[in-house]
Amino acid sequence: MDKLEEPMLIKGEQNLAVTSIAFSNDTRSTFVLTVEMATANMDNGVKLYDIANSFTLCLVDSNTVKANKVDFSPSGYELVCGTTSICVISSEDGKLIKEFATDSRFITSLKYSPNGSLIAVGNVDGALLLYKTDSYTRAAKTEDHGLLVRDLVFSPDGKDILSVSDDMHINITDL
Repeated sequence: MDKLEEPMLIKGEQNLAVTSIAFSNDTRSTFVLTVEMATANMDNGVKLYDIANSFTLCLVDSNTVKANKVDFSPSGYELVCGTTSICVISSEDGKLIKEFATDSRFITSLKYSPNGSLIAVGNVDGALLLYKTDSYTRAAKTEDHGLLVRDLVFSPDGKDILSVSDDMHINITDL
């Protein structure tokens, strides 16, 4: 790659600063490839976009779903988001599938595991929480960070989680 292409600009779509962004792995369409993107912003809104055709697919009702972080499931059919609780929404129509409580005062990061069986959550208290997606129950909790978890990521095989915190540590958690 010698030169990057000019970026596509989605104009006038955000009222406040975007706090999270995610691509869908969705490949359901065999005739027209639709690439979906989701954003969460500071007014707790979630928007789904078709970036191939440059338009908004739907705006998730911010009275129902509050979100500052988003991530697509590996299948692309669902989107997980949250602030203090976790919401699972349909990427088809933006409707709420499930909302469940967490032990978090405020969610600072969240990700689906590569196989979609877990949702990892980092929070403002420095905790890392794991939730099972089949029952939406907590599977594990660690409090290894002294300050808020800025970001986390699963290893490609789903056996480890890397998390980074304001305590200036990067932790590797073996699952």
